[in-house]
Amino acid sequence: AREAAEARVAELEPKADYVDTFVADEDLRILRNVAKSLGMQEAVLRADLLERKWIYQEKSSRWSDKEQKKVPHDRYSAYADKTRYFTPVPTHDAPRFRGEVMHTLKVTPQGAVAIARLYGKHLQLVA
Repeated sequence: AREAAEARVAELEPKADYVDTFVADEDLRILRNVAKSLGMQEAVLRADLLERKWIYQEKSSRWSDKEQKKVPHDRYSAYADKTRYFTPVPTHDAPRFRGEVMHTLKVTPQGAVAIARLYGKHLQLVA
């Protein structure tokens, strides 16, 4: 059993070294790129994360001078127990969302690995 554990550690060491060397805690990815890495469409991944209650959608509308009508406006946020997987990045040049600064929800390295595990693609995102 000990030999098997040592063999497993030796097998995983290059991956751990890669992550330690090239992946910073503050590295963030957009959901589209995570989906692409998994061979999925962004809309499919987003819908699945919504259904699994990892993220939620807030809806609003605002007047568009360009379109001369009210247009729907959506924003995504992480549920409290999944905040280590996602980070809301403020988008100061976008119109405000219900009086708040708009944000783009980005995926943390820990979140990318967790999402990959959902689909059985462990560490493919960093390899």
